[in-house]
Amino acid sequence: MNEATRLFFSSVGLSDITQAEWHSWGSDTGFSSKVGVHSLRALNYNQRFHRLANRIKATQWKPLEKLCLPGSIKRGGRYNRIDAEPEYSYHMIGQKEIFWLRPEGRWIAKSCVDDEVLVEPGTILIAGAGTFGEFELYCRSEFILGKAAERAYSELFYRVIADQEEMFQGCLFAFMRSETAFRMIRSISFGSKLQYPLLSLLHELPIPYPTRDFQDEINHLVIDAYKSRDLAIELEDEARTLVERAIEGVGR
Repeated sequence: MNEATRLFFSSVGLSDITQAEWHSWGSDTGFSSKVGVHSLRALNYNQRFHRLANRIKATQWKPLEKLCLPGSIKRGGRYNRIDAEPEYSYHMIGQKEIFWLRPEGRWIAKSCVDDEVLVEPGTILIAGAGTFGEFELYCRSEFILGKAAERAYSELFYRVIADQEEMFQGCLFAFMRSETAFRMIRSISFGSKLQYPLLSLLHELPIPYPTRDFQDEINHLVIDAYKSRDLAIELEDEARTLVERAIEGVGR
């Protein structure tokens, strides 16, 4: 995955920033800006954000909405959560659990939710609610593939689905998982205690645009990584089961 992100940036003549580099650029105070129609919040016009955006706009790029299926950049709907037995439920995953190798989540009755809780393979989910703690997951992204596509996801996630005719889905995720994307998405937040990405600014987020050959190579790196991870988890579970059975056999 790290190689996919590195290749994404290098293919357009850029490099991802580091956490240290972002903080070395100073604080978001003492600047002026011509505001747009979407927001009057100073954070959305901070100089570090514009520095990242201008880096991207100096290369081949497109706004996020131009790379995605129409109407696919959205937040999930709200609903009641009623616990039920697995056979009548969806396995609901929240913002914290989605980054675990074996998400636990809750089993939520299918009768209390609609199909919006489900996402198709290739969807990028962005943790869409939180605060600005440096090590919080707010605005981090995850890619849904394999067994992850069998689960349901909370309304707090922002859904992003790349149009494969514009950019391969795994390729777009290679950028969305980067430190650059993380810092940019945090910079378009609104809210008071809890923060949320401003959807109109998310649509306009500048995304570097590699050539199709590079996109294909990057996409394969991402897809192979996720398939390998699923296989590794499955084999580890099988190995654990074999060990447990052997121990139980010795105990008898």
